[in-house]
Parts: sequence; structure tokens; C-alpha cells
Amino acid sequence: MRDHIVRDVSFADFLVDLSNVIRSHDSRHRAVSGLIRFERLLDALVIRENDPDVRTYLVVDRSLFAPALLPESERRVLSGLRRDGLLEVLDDADERLLELAQATGLQVISSDRFRGHRVEHPWLQGNTHQFLEPHVENDGRMVVRPVDLGVASSWDISRHAEKDQLKKQGLLAGPRRTPRYDILDRRWSCPDSRCTLYDTTRGTHVLLPRVRKGVPTCEVHGLGLADDGPRAPVVQLKLIVDGECVERFTCSGDGETPVGRAPTEGISIDPWLTSTERSLVSRHHFTLILRNGGLWVRDHSTNGTRISTRGRNGVMSEPIKLFPEQEHAVGPSDKIWFTARVTLSRSGRKFPSEIAQDYSHIASNAAASRTSRSPD
Repeated sequence: MRDHIVRDVSFADFLVDLSNVIRSHDSRHRAVSGLIRFERLLDALVIRENDPDVRTYLVVDRSLFAPALLPESERRVLSGLRRDGLLEVLDDADERLLELAQATGLQVISSDRFRGHRVEHPWLQGNTHQFLEPHVENDGRMVVRPVDLGVASSWDISRHAEKDQLKKQGLLAGPRRTPRYDILDRRWSCPDSRCTLYDTTRGTHVLLPRVRKGVPTCEVHGLGLADDGPRAPVVQLKLIVDGECVERFTCSGDGETPVGRAPTEGISIDPWLTSTERSLVSRHHFTLILRNGGLWVRDHSTNGTRISTRGRNGVMSEPIKLFPEQEHAVGPSDKIWFTARVTLSRSGRKFPSEIAQDYSHIASNAAASRTSRSPD
């Protein structure tokens, strides 16, 4: 194995996202962890390249050394590689991997699609030549196949960037990398009275706590953070005009926000309407309702409010007209239509309270499912 790993990236044939390779899945989507996957990957590369001396440069997340992910014997092997300069270990390997890929032009072996990095690395969009992924065939053979990264939507990019941020802060737990909703749905404060990084009274865009050894910790002062109670829900919305985002709004705390051409309070879209559209959009067109972490819309308009949803195939449905004065749930990728060219939708970004709400529901549903399957 060591003969195929180099210390200097300039001598490598491939860059390897080792954490991703080791944590990958088999052909039946079962989680399979272990260095055996890397050894089988090396065998597949030798066959693919017809080169018994194929060389790789390894980049890995520090979290891979956690006891829950690998047995002690394999962690010792990784520690030996690291000690000998054959393994580059970082809190977040993705950024370093992409930096090296862009600088060297080397192909990257990973099953990750790096959607959260496409704003900083636009060269990823539509890339069909620089990424490969290991794949286990039904007969157990491992092969390496090319990956078309495709073109990710802005919503998809935002969602993946959000999860990348959680990863950097140590807010993903367990082999499935599940967000720590027990931390995300709480407000935190630093014992140092001068620190305002986590002060929710100074705005909603506060820093997420960094988790060190299981404890939410101040990024600057290294002190354990104090729990200040539940975090108020926040939802970000985008105003889209002619297919372009022209403004973003946030609704925070359980409550109602009027939206329309010129409501007495709330969100006004008048600056983006044509003279014709002003006759179609009511002064108070609809109300957005933030309740229990969910978003709802209630129509008050004269000409009606329409909403479209995105199906599992990624295609938006035809807009349907809402019943006046009745509440309708607004999903993460739904669009609320004022006119044919002016819409409002939730952004891809989710604030901590939304993430917490999502994963709290997932945990509750999983628990309910286990209970329903248990014998009497």
C-alpha cells in the first residue's frame, strides 16, 4: 500500500479523498468502512492504468480518526502514514483537495459531488473530466469510473454549503454525519462578556458554535459556551424577478409577515413591479406565517396567489391558485407567484433552527418506525 502513496503531490497520478473512499457504500448502498476499500481502490487503479507503480496523494478529514469510525488497528495504520508524511490531515479536506486539483490538474477520486464549493470553485460546474469515483460491482469487484459533476442549481449549492459549514464546526455526528440538532436549536453565549460571536440579540447571522470533544466551544476564547435557551426560528426568502434574485428577506420568530405591493408593515415588492403589475398585486397580497419551524402562506389578494412545487424529478409543477384566507404550507423549493415574472421562494440556506427542526422530525419518525416494528 505504501508504495502507491507519495509525500509530494507533484509525483502523484491521482488525488484521493481518503475519508470519502473509506466511508463509501457498496452496490446495495450499505455503509462499508475500512482501509480494505483503499487497498481495493489501489488494485483497481493499477488495472485501469495498466501501471503497477501508480501513485496517489492522500488528503483526509481529521474526523476519520474518531474511534466510532474505524477500529484501533486501522487508526494505527493511518497514524503511521501521517507520521511518515504520507497523509495530509485537515479539519476539512475538501477545500485542500480542490485547491490541489485546480493547481495540478490531477484527477480526484471521490464520490463527493462538491456542490457546496461551487461558488468558490466555478470550474466544478459541468466538469466531466477531472473526477473519478470507486464503485463496487455486484460481483464484489471494485472499479473506478468517471463522474459528470453536472451543473448544480443555486438552491442545491446553498444547501450543500450549509452542510459543509456544519462539518467545519464539528456539528456532524456519527457515521451518517447527522447534524447535531440538539446543539443547533439552542442559543449559546460565551462566558467572556466581551464576546459577541454568539449573541442572538445582535442579529440572526450569528456564528455557529464549534464542538470540541463534544462540548460547544467559543471559536476565539476556547471557553465552553453557556446554553441560553431555544433559538428563535429564522427563514430566508428570495425575491426572483425575470429569473434573477433581486433581494433577500428573513422572517424570524413565530409570527406573521405581511407581503405585497405596499403593506403597512412587512415586505414591500413595489420597487420591482411594472405599472401593469401594480394593478395585479394587492397592497397586502398574502401573509407569511412562521410557526413551529414551518412556513405557511395565507392569501388575501384580489387577483389570487399561486404556488408551485418541485417534484422528486426536479421539475416544478404548474402553479395552482390558493384558496383565499386559507393557510398553505411552503416547502423548501416551492415558489409563490405574484405575476408571471415575479416570485418569492425560500432560499437554499437554512438557519440553525430550521436544520434542527428537520433533523428532529427525522429522528422522531425513525423512532416511531422502530416502535411500530417492535413485537408486542
